[in-house]
Amino acid sequence: MSVGERAEGRIVLAIPIFLANSRTPHQAEAVVTENVSACGVRASTKRHWQPGETLRISRSWSKFYLPARVAYCQQLSKDRFCIGLSFTSPYAGWWNGTQEAG
Repeated sequence: MSVGERAEGRIVLAIPIFLANSRTPHQAEAVVTENVSACGVRASTKRHWQPGETLRISRSWSKFYLPARVAYCQQLSKDRFCIGLSFTSPYAGWWNGTQEAG
């Protein structure tokens, strides 16, 4: 495996999710993923998130969420960013509803 290559496979998949920080979880932003894996997600967002910040990812306004750390936040345009999120624990199948902790 070369430097920068991911150990886990990514699936190109556009699914709606909600992002919120732990301080204000009721102010979630609806975003769409670009790719997903058991270890994380890449998504487009309207705001800048701080690398290292802990966010909550959910598929709906349910109480179930996955904690994730912002790995990077790349500005694409004036009001568009792309973020990489790393789950605190792997969750195989979180995007299709199976939510198996790894």
